[in-house]
Amino acid sequence: MVMRTYRRSYLVAALMFNLINGAAIVVFPLYMLKLSEDYLMATLVTGLPLSAQIAGNYFWGRISDKLRTRKLPAVSGCIAGSVLFLLLPFLSPVQFIGLRTVQNMLLSSQVLLQNLASDTEARKGSSLGILNLYSNIGVVAGALGFVFLLPSETLSFEFIAAFSVSLALAGIVGTLSLVFSADVPFNARRKKTKNRTVYILCLLTAVVMWGNYTVFSIFPVYISDFSVTVNGLTFTGVKLTGIFIASSSITGIPASYIAGKFADKYRKELLIGASILVYSVIWYILAFTTSLPVIYIIWVLPVWLFFVLPVTAAASESVGIEERGWAIGLINAGIGMGALLGSYTGGYLSGLYGFPSAFMVAGCTVLLGLVPLALWKSSSTKMYCCT
Repeated sequence: MVMRTYRRSYLVAALMFNLINGAAIVVFPLYMLKLSEDYLMATLVTGLPLSAQIAGNYFWGRISDKLRTRKLPAVSGCIAGSVLFLLLPFLSPVQFIGLRTVQNMLLSSQVLLQNLASDTEARKGSSLGILNLYSNIGVVAGALGFVFLLPSETLSFEFIAAFSVSLALAGIVGTLSLVFSADVPFNARRKKTKNRTVYILCLLTAVVMWGNYTVFSIFPVYISDFSVTVNGLTFTGVKLTGIFIASSSITGIPASYIAGKFADKYRKELLIGASILVYSVIWYILAFTTSLPVIYIIWVLPVWLFFVLPVTAAASESVGIEERGWAIGLINAGIGMGALLGSYTGGYLSGLYGFPSAFMVAGCTVLLGLVPLALWKSSSTKMYCCT
């Protein structure tokens, strides 16, 4: 009996795994700060696991190309990574970060969702935009749902245990939806077409994400020190952080669709260049303001999508389907490298000189991305838009 498959059930997986990401990015940095009382450790619990993408995304992309299947590697990595959540409450800070790094190596097989979305689509930007739309819905659910359904300002063992079990269950549901997803049909083997475009885009991504993760990695700790009262209700700590993380994804829901359409309609290097300049400006503003409304506006701007979607679409269009796992994996490895460098930079600078210094360095660092951008022309990369 042949199992029935559904072409877009991978969107449920995107929603569930980003629900996990939205919850983890709110809770784990604050939990690590409580355990270790060290800003660097609090940033590394996000940055070091993300850096596992350097190897993980490349590995899963290459494996899927070799095996000529996207679904099997994605299912294998996601189910193994999901189960590891059950061990987290029992670990020391160093063990926690170490296991999260191994776990993220396994869960980085999610990168193949981008292949499931775009490999056979002519309008790759739009397909990736829909995928990111579901991803942002997941982040909103994770950042708000887990925080308010499991309320705890003290981040007790009982809270972290229930939290970890919930994440494991979400991962299992996401993996099951992948089981019922239709795989990518590979064509007859064609000659390898690797070109320098993907390497340039990987370098560009790593540099820009280095600057961005200098902010991203420390922001949950930074914003948790603020307090706001609305209609007699005071939000601070985990809850305020959750509101900020969720709000950025709420604006990302419509922006995902728009950014995807823009990536198909307009020159990708113009969108990427504009996003780099916007990032530089807002990180400098963040360094010089303590106004919570201004910080909120900066944080919810969906600039990320107008950078990541054009870069990913360009990488996918620059190679044939036989290498598309490698190409998209390499772009995401660039994100992981940037996350690693940014986490170290943000944690070190904020601990030694304060948060504003880290934000200013981030504003300078993202501008370095204009150098590899100058080496690339998107008009010359659309080689395999439909296969």
